[in-house]
Amino acid sequence: MPDVKDAYVAGVGMTLFAKQPERTLKDLAAEAVTAALQDAGLEARQIQACYFANAVAGSITGQEMVAGQVMLRPLGLEGIPLVNVENACASASTAFHLACQAVTSGYCDVALAVGAEKMTHPDKRRSFAAIGGSVDVERIPAQLPSDRSFLMDMYAQAALDYMERSGATVEDFAAVVVKNQRHGMLNPLAQYGSELTVEDVLASRPIVHPFTLLMCSPISDGAAAAVVVSRRLASGNGRRVRVAASALRSAGASARVSELAARAAYETAGLGPSRSTVPSCTRPPPRPSWRCTSSSGSPSRARARP
Repeated sequence: MPDVKDAYVAGVGMTLFAKQPERTLKDLAAEAVTAALQDAGLEARQIQACYFANAVAGSITGQEMVAGQVMLRPLGLEGIPLVNVENACASASTAFHLACQAVTSGYCDVALAVGAEKMTHPDKRRSFAAIGGSVDVERIPAQLPSDRSFLMDMYAQAALDYMERSGATVEDFAAVVVKNQRHGMLNPLAQYGSELTVEDVLASRPIVHPFTLLMCSPISDGAAAAVVVSRRLASGNGRRVRVAASALRSAGASARVSELAARAAYETAGLGPSRSTVPSCTRPPPRPSWRCTSSSGSPSRARARP
C-alpha cells in the first residue's frame, strides 16, 4: 500500500432537503458551501481544489457541462481546479472521495467537496426520466409506468429475489423505514422524520410489491458540502475529524459493489466490521440499504428494528 498522508474533515454544511421549487441549484450550493467554510473557519480564497457533484439537475434545469463553475463562481471559487462529478447516487460521496484523495496524495492542503441536487419539476415525468438515466438506457423497457419511476420496479424485483434468498420479510423492510424516520426526527434539515410503526408503513399506499409509499425515496432538492484539509492545517485549528478511509468501487457482473467498497475501506483503515458502530449505506428504497449494510460485514445490525 502506498504511503499516504492523512485527511481531515474541517467543516461541513447542509441545506434543508425537501421539495423546494422556488430555490435554484446555485442558491442551494451557496448555502451549503458558505456553512461549510464557516464551520471550518476558512475563506473561499483558501480552497485549493473543488469537486462539485450532481446527478440529475442538468436534465431538470438544462445547466450542463460546467455546473460547478457556474454555481460556485459567485462565492469566489474560481481560478482553481474544479472538477464536475456525476456518479448517480454516489455522486456526492465520489466528490468527497476525490477531495480526500487530493489531500492524501499531497496535491493540495485544502479541498472542497460539494453535492447539490435539483430534482423537482412541475411535470413529474421529467423527474422520473432524469432518474432513469442511472441505468443502461438501451435496456429500458418500451412500456414504462406513468405514476412512478421504473427504477422502483427494478428495486422491487431485486427485493423479492433477496426475500427468497435470505428469508427477509416485508415487515423487516418496514422496520428499516421506522428506524430511518426516527433518525430523521433528530435532524431538522431532513426531509422526513416522524414516529411510525411497522403497521403504519405497511398500511401506506402500495407502489409496487413489496414496496409501499413510505418505503420509497422522495423527490428532493438540497445540497451539502465538506471541507477536507491536510494534517498540517488540521493541527491546532479546532476540532477536526480524521478520515480513516475512503474507498470507491464499481459493480461488476456478479460483485456486490457495497461489499467491494467496504472491504477496501476496512483494509485501508486497518479496521474490521466489529469496530464499526454506525454502519450506513445510502440507496433509494429500504431493500438496497439493508442489503448493502449486510454485505459491508455488519450482519448483526442489518435487520433494523424499531
